[in-house]
Amino acid sequence: MTIRIDRIKINRGGPLSNDFEFESGDLNLIYGGNESGKTYVVESIIQFLFQSSSKSSTSWNIRKWDGGGRIIVSGLESDPVSFTRTNKKRFDESFKKKLKFPIDLSPLLIVKAGETLLSKNEEDGVGHSILKHYLSGEGLIDNISQKISSTLQQATIQNGQIEAANRGEIKTRKEYETSLDQLNELLEEVEEECGSGTLHSLERKKLSIEAKIKEFELGKYYYAAQLDQKIKDLELKQDGLPSEAELSKLESSIDIQGKTNADLERESADLQNLEKRITDYQWAEKAVDSYSEIMSQENVSKLNPFFIPVALLVFLGMIITGFAGLIVPFIVCSLGTIGCSVFYHLRMRNALSQTGNRIELSKLEADFKSRFNSDLTNKAVLEAKLEELKNDYNASVRLRERIQQLSTEINQQTNNIQQEFSKFEGVTPAPEEWKSCIQDIRDNISKMKKEIDSLKGKLNLLSVEEKKYLDQEPEIVWDADEHASLEQELSTIEEELDNENRKLEHLRIRVSQETKSDRIEWEKLLEELQNMRDQKAEEYRSITAQILAKIQVKNILEEFRQQENERIDNSLQQPELRNSLYALTSRYNEVRQEEEKGLILLTEEGEEYSLADVSTGTQEQVFLGLRLGFANTIMKGQTAFLILDDAFQHSDWSRRKLLVKHMHNLAISGWQIFYFTMDNHIKNLFEQTGQKIGNGFKTYEIS
Repeated sequence: MTIRIDRIKINRGGPLSNDFEFESGDLNLIYGGNESGKTYVVESIIQFLFQSSSKSSTSWNIRKWDGGGRIIVSGLESDPVSFTRTNKKRFDESFKKKLKFPIDLSPLLIVKAGETLLSKNEEDGVGHSILKHYLSGEGLIDNISQKISSTLQQATIQNGQIEAANRGEIKTRKEYETSLDQLNELLEEVEEECGSGTLHSLERKKLSIEAKIKEFELGKYYYAAQLDQKIKDLELKQDGLPSEAELSKLESSIDIQGKTNADLERESADLQNLEKRITDYQWAEKAVDSYSEIMSQENVSKLNPFFIPVALLVFLGMIITGFAGLIVPFIVCSLGTIGCSVFYHLRMRNALSQTGNRIELSKLEADFKSRFNSDLTNKAVLEAKLEELKNDYNASVRLRERIQQLSTEINQQTNNIQQEFSKFEGVTPAPEEWKSCIQDIRDNISKMKKEIDSLKGKLNLLSVEEKKYLDQEPEIVWDADEHASLEQELSTIEEELDNENRKLEHLRIRVSQETKSDRIEWEKLLEELQNMRDQKAEEYRSITAQILAKIQVKNILEEFRQQENERIDNSLQQPELRNSLYALTSRYNEVRQEEEKGLILLTEEGEEYSLADVSTGTQEQVFLGLRLGFANTIMKGQTAFLILDDAFQHSDWSRRKLLVKHMHNLAISGWQIFYFTMDNHIKNLFEQTGQKIGNGFKTYEIS
């Protein structure tokens, strides 16, 4: 598992004016100008993670700061581990335990204040002692050449365990081990509760859920405002609809109109039934006039029986007086004869016209027979029939007047009803749709009332005061189920927090009993427990180291010394070291040691350069390459974090690009990079390459 720093929190202090809180990624850039507190953050990280006292094998040369904070590291154990300034447990100890390698590799992971060299006291910045320490193993046994007791002379190491008689140093070690295990068990239990980040994680979850609940509350306020507005809109629309009384009145008007319409249909049917009688009446009325005219003409056309004799006498008188020569009588008789001739002619012409009248009369008689199934014998019969039909005709006149009146009423009623519908619905339905339209209105009113009641029920369930209504739509939409789920989750987390706090209180009591301390403050109490544990661990480590050294030194000390240079040379040729060197320099792919010149750099073309003689920028690249090479060689492919405090400040701009590119490649391969700088050019280079990583690149500017 990759060893990573998950989170860094450094409380403000010294030149740091604000708390430094940082959730780290794969490639991390921390930028700050002079006097911004950048060095304070780096030195605080070193104090939190590494032994910086006389107990440490590494001299960090840092100032003592009293600020608080916490660093959470994952990959050392199954759960994240928390380190603070007051904790006695340090990263370098856990790191060695993780790697199961007794050499402290932590100095390889830190470059402080641009000091990339591995040894200040050597001309080439590395020195034989560093090579021996990290590559040969010689430094592990230089300090354990002591007198070996008879018990240890017979002791062996089998499968990583010391096998020896339980007496002397072995017995003492067993007692230390038992006591230390008890203290470690208690301390690990405390650190698991206090330092694993569980409490911190729960608090963060609680804050996160509370923030989400607050966002949902805003969504609820907006939802309540929307419901209230819908209710008002529906109530306003409801106010525009007719009341039940108005609908009943309208229904009554429709019923009246229907009754009037039925009366009209009935009267119209009655009139329809009288149509034939009316037609017969109109015929009879005309027939009486025609019959009278025909009969009067017939009486006029008859000749007086005395006309012909008189006419003959006048004609004879004309002849006689003519022959007699009687002028006056002749003229009188001639005029009489002419008059009789004219009168006769007229009578004859009238007689001819009477023939047409007789035809017309026959037609009248036939029509009368057809209409009334009786004979027309004289005018009296026709007039009697006319008088008989006159009652029906008068009835039809009254019916027409009634129908006209009913039609007028119906039109007025229809207009009034349509006007009422127009007020209610804005439309005028057809009369046959009036009843269904009223039912639709009633259904709509009922549906609207139910909807209003439903909306009011939902609004009441929200229990939101009107003054909290929110008009602007928030990002999160109100979801009652999701809100209830968050409330339940919050309750669960609060319960877990209570349990964690109870566990912590129980542990505090146990620690107080173990340390026999009456302190209440956790940090002071833990400090006493850690001091007790450190004291016991120191005793255990000391005696274990003595025992191991005495067992091993007799057998391997001389062998190591004889083969020391050979092992260093072989280690310098390992691919991990050579690849790291070439990746950072893009020129040197091999390094070897010489007794007088120190380390010699070799190019692919076989050119050789003393490390002490190359430029400062090149030395920075080589030192970083050696650091990573040593770490990769010892860690055997595992990765960790690398903290660089302006490690590239002496490199020229072209080398800086190469170095930043390699940091990018390391981050991709699993290394976690923290680069602290005040250089704008380096900052820009990291920001450019960081875009390729995406979310894995994190930045922080100390202000």
